[in-house]
Amino acid sequence: MKALLIFTSLFFVIFNGFSQNPPNSSTWLEDTSGKMLMSKNYTDIDGNPYLPKQWTEGSITLKTGKNIPFNALRYNMITGTLEFNYTDKAYEVTNSMNEFALGSMKFRNGFPSTEKQNAETYYQILHDGKQKLLCHRAANIYISQDYNSAIKTKKLDVVETYYLQKEDGKLYEAKKNLKFLLIMLDDKSKQTEEYCKRENIKLRSWDDAVKVLEYADGIKK
Repeated sequence: MKALLIFTSLFFVIFNGFSQNPPNSSTWLEDTSGKMLMSKNYTDIDGNPYLPKQWTEGSITLKTGKNIPFNALRYNMITGTLEFNYTDKAYEVTNSMNEFALGSMKFRNGFPSTEKQNAETYYQILHDGKQKLLCHRAANIYISQDYNSAIKTKKLDVVETYYLQKEDGKLYEAKKNLKFLLIMLDDKSKQTEEYCKRENIKLRSWDDAVKVLEYADGIKK
């Protein structure tokens, strides 16, 4: 009977420890930690707060430099946290990270603070050259009610803010405007403007901005 009690207690300790630190990759127990999240499926909200909308393969890069793959990650734009899936339960990644990847999308923190963001803020890296183009996404829930209606609906408002980090390391809120971008390029602006004229680039999209920055990176001073 005593042996049975010892075995039962030992099993409880092992199981309890495992349940608090569930593996999501082969290196989970050694390198990562997380906490289980309360149910946050946001089914009562008109909109999806996750990026991407479905779980996707990805990885995290710890501050030690070690890269760890995960089979199911997503970024919560409401809480600004990274989550992973294990046995159909959501957990928050609580490790200190420099970067994480969601499919082909790469995110990084450690940039200078602004009026709206701080050094822990994660940005999607749209261009990772001498000048960096960054995108920060944040989601907020608001209540919508039509005129003369008693029905209230929870809706999601996703705000995208773009930043340009110049070669000197300073961070500026970016505009989807060619004139603005050329001014930010300083002594590379003239050659870059000529390139835009040749290629008929009007900066109608952020993809166009990436093309401009890639060209500017190739200009030798």
